[in-house]
Amino acid sequence: MKRWLVVALLIGGCGSDGATNVTPPPVRYVLYVDGAQTGIPGPYCVVTISNPTFLTLHSRPNVVDSAVATLHVAPGRSLLEWQADFYDAGGFWVRTLNSQPTDSTSLPGSSYFVC
Repeated sequence: MKRWLVVALLIGGCGSDGATNVTPPPVRYVLYVDGAQTGIPGPYCVVTISNPTFLTLHSRPNVVDSAVATLHVAPGRSLLEWQADFYDAGGFWVRTLNSQPTDSTSLPGSSYFVC
């Protein structure tokens, strides 16, 4: 009976140590900005993602640009924080749209903005 108790404690201890040292696998996150509606020199937009990673892209006329980040996070749903600044044809700021506290995204995953 005493032998079984020792074996059980050793197995439990090993399992606990391993769980605290687990590194999440790398996952890809992509930001796309589609300049389908962009004129020259505007309107255009600047989109910034601040969570789950930090990425910034400027729209360009009729071009879909992308930025890729590799993150070491657990796959699944994650909060998504973003900001999009819109400018008119003269290059003047028009408005800023911000994410809401309920916005989320799937990791690995992507976000797509059209401006």
